[in-house]
Amino acid sequence: DTKKKELVGPFRNAGKELRPKGNPEAVLMHDFRIPELGRVSPYGVYDVGQNEAWVSVGTDHDTAAFAVESIRRWWQTMGEPLYPDATRLLVTADAGGSNGYRLRLWKWELQKLADETGLEIAVCHLPPGTSKWNKIEHRLFSAISQNWRAKPLVSHEVIVKLIAATTTRTGLRVRSALDPNRYPAGRTVSDADLDTLHLRRDSFHGEWNYALLPRLMLPQVRAAIRQVCGTGAPVQRCRRHKERNVTDHLPEAERPLVLRRLRAAWAEPDPAQARARHEAIARGLAHGRPGAAAAVREGLAETLTVNRLGVTGSLLRSLESTNPVEPMIEIVRDHATRVKRWESGEMALRWAAAGMLSAQGQFHRVKGFRELPLLAAALRRAVGLPEREEVAIA
Repeated sequence: DTKKKELVGPFRNAGKELRPKGNPEAVLMHDFRIPELGRVSPYGVYDVGQNEAWVSVGTDHDTAAFAVESIRRWWQTMGEPLYPDATRLLVTADAGGSNGYRLRLWKWELQKLADETGLEIAVCHLPPGTSKWNKIEHRLFSAISQNWRAKPLVSHEVIVKLIAATTTRTGLRVRSALDPNRYPAGRTVSDADLDTLHLRRDSFHGEWNYALLPRLMLPQVRAAIRQVCGTGAPVQRCRRHKERNVTDHLPEAERPLVLRRLRAAWAEPDPAQARARHEAIARGLAHGRPGAAAAVREGLAETLTVNRLGVTGSLLRSLESTNPVEPMIEIVRDHATRVKRWESGEMALRWAAAGMLSAQGQFHRVKGFRELPLLAAALRRAVGLPEREEVAIA
């Protein structure tokens, strides 16, 4: 939830604090917003079980993108180290505000977070008019207000330090950081984008209780690859999707430069050098754009598989993204869309095979297909299989 927005500057803050007699804290008479300092929106994430909290201090609009970025920072900083084996995250939130149940952008951003982390994100909204039932109000926000009572919030640094110093007799621990990112108001999510969400509504008040499931299902995909192809099977992640994951965390003005740096790093033939260049990009983004930095590092090794296999030229450009197989995937999806109940994995395989046979007539040779024997030899070496005699492809 978002705490009350606060003006930054030498303004009166409610409450009483001990001071030397005759030396009160000097504050401004009127609370007009100071343009250079603006106001902040503290967004809190409270872990009920651990009695710990994360607070992102935003300097821009309080939007759904800011709310989900705060959840992302909590997960990366506090949640994942505490729950490394977690597969599902439960979020309880108010029915309105930047995390309101009616907001399309809220669901869209949560879907991106689910895709990045591989977590199923379940959301339970408190019914309208019951926002004060939210435990964050009584266990975190009230403690923050008591901690900074009578202290003017003169700068962003002071605000972050006062929030991080908040504690209670029950052992509350709070971490906080400034979020200087821009979150423009008025962003819309189209019907077409909304249809791509992997949204599962509960039977009881599905408008308030629902879950966003990862569309890529990375843990399940990896498990399936290991089961079918063996534990050492190389996996290549789509670089175009990786670029979108990174740039979604960046302002428009910064995206072209970061894209050029990412592509230059992938163009490095030595996988160790390519990884080092990506790590340098992540370090440069870590301070001001931590979400983008985390997106660069997430699954990085799997975007460099073609480099490790020594793939070059036209075949490299074909294999670095999922573009060559996406039309087939769409045909398979359309072929199986009428199936309402899947009985087993074998049934799913049969329907997938039937869809591929239907798509076979539209197949074309990929660019660089003459280099496929070299790729096959590299793959055999990668998994420890004996070499075979190369066959020329005309």
